[in-house]
Formats: sequence, structure tokens, C-alpha cells
Amino acid sequence: MTPNEIWQEGFREGVRHAKAASKPRTITTVEELDALPDHTIVRDHCGPLERYTSAWSGKRGWYVGDNPANPVLPATVLWEPEA
Repeated sequence: MTPNEIWQEGFREGVRHAKAASKPRTITTVEELDALPDHTIVRDHCGPLERYTSAWSGKRGWYVGDNPANPVLPATVLWEPEA
């Protein structure tokens, strides 16, 4: 498997777990979005995004695969790591 295929499978697994989660919450402000930890998965009107710090660039942000993206609010938190 390529690194991208490994990431995609992990992402799909996260989405499966998210669907099984209790009640998703809606993020409506940039402050709420900024407060979410790395590896949180949200869904905006275009699809799912994951927040993480890029190993390649060292920048923290939202990504679809390896591509930087900006969530459009409101967004639904599908999954976030336990504290």
C-alpha cells in the first residue's frame, strides 16, 4: 500500500467510528474550530476534513488527504480524539 492508501484507509476507519458516535456537535465559530485538537474530523458542506500538523510542512491546519483545506462553517464534528 502507498502512504496515501494507508492514510485513506485510516480516514475511512475514522469516519466509520464517527458514524457510530452518539450525537455530533455543530461548530459555528472560528474560535470553536481553532480549539479542536489534531486528528479531529469535521464535515462541512463539501465533505470530511481532518485537522493535523503536516509532517511535510510542519503547519497545523485542516486537510483533505494531503491537501490543505478551509472548513466552511457551520461544520459538524464527526470525531475527535479523547483528551
